[in-house]
Amino acid sequence: MTRLLALVAFVAIALPAAEATAHPLGNFTVNHLTQVAVTDDRVQLRYILDIAEIPTFQARHQPRTQTLQRARQEVARRLVVTVDGRRVAVRSAGIALLSFPRGQGGLSTTRIELSLRAAATGARVVHVHDATYPDRLGYTALAA
Repeated sequence: MTRLLALVAFVAIALPAAEATAHPLGNFTVNHLTQVAVTDDRVQLRYILDIAEIPTFQARHQPRTQTLQRARQEVARRLVVTVDGRRVAVRSAGIALLSFPRGQGGLSTTRIELSLRAAATGARVVHVHDATYPDRLGYTALAA
C-alpha cells in the first residue's frame, strides 16, 4: 500500500536533527523540530523544542515540572495529526527529556524532547501540522 505523508508547517526549514539545538534567529527565539515516521499502524513523532537564552532566563523561577507540563499542553493543543482527513490523538510514547544547554553569554537555553505517537492503522494520507507557539519568533521544521 502506498503511503503519502504530508508535512505542513507555518515555516518549514529542512535541517538535520543535529542542528535543532541552534537558534539561528537570535536569543529570543523558540524553535521547534518535529521528526515524523509513519509505519503500518502508527505515526511516530519526536518533538524537539529549543528555547533561547532570553525566554529561558525569563522563566528561571518556574519549576522544571511546570516548564515540561506547559510544553506538553501546547503540543497537545497545537500539534495536529490527521489520518485520512480525521484528527487523531497524539499521545506520549516515552520519557520526556528536559535539559538546559549552555547558550550565549554564559546563559542557559532550554531543550525539551517529547516522544509521541498517533494511531494510523490502514492510513493512506497523514498530515502533520505544527502550530505550536504561534506568538513566538523562531523556526518550525518538520522532517520525515
